[in-house]
Amino acid sequence: MKCLNCNNEINVNSNFCEFCGSKVEKNKQVNLFCTNCGSKIDGGNFCSKCGTKVSNNEMVNDSNAINNNVSINQEINNNSQQVVNQISNGDKNIILNVIRQKKTMGFAVSFTVHVDDVIIGKLKNGSTISCNIKPGHHVVNIESVEKNTIQEIDVSENMSSVEIIVVAKMGFVAATAKLVDVVYK
Repeated sequence: MKCLNCNNEINVNSNFCEFCGSKVEKNKQVNLFCTNCGSKIDGGNFCSKCGTKVSNNEMVNDSNAINNNVSINQEINNNSQQVVNQISNGDKNIILNVIRQKKTMGFAVSFTVHVDDVIIGKLKNGSTISCNIKPGHHVVNIESVEKNTIQEIDVSENMSSVEIIVVAKMGFVAATAKLVDVVYK
């Protein structure tokens, strides 16, 4: 039997996956949906509607969750444009990089990154999300299933960038973002 979350082979008597910790759903019809557009995935490596490369961590088996995720993706696109518009008024731009170190455990879980309550993107294993911020006080919220990681930063005009470095740490249900370092440059 395969885990629906990470696709690893698991014992049929397991209640939780030994690889990713997900609860094992037994004897359940599974419908997989693309997290980018919400279309049903019938198999293969790419979504037949939008062309997004799909892997086990990019599919879900709940159509309500996929509708929420499609809405989140649209919100991310809208909010990213909002952030760009907010910083284009002549103030000095400081680059904020939120960096997720690559790790084998918890790799399938992505984190949603908010800066001052605006979603700037999804942080996947080994990836970086960047945005421009103004000098001042900012709150960076890295949202996960179990627990949010909140980091407050104070940025001055003489800085060029700020890096927030996190790593996925396995929790009871899923991975959470653990703060590694904050580097002001």
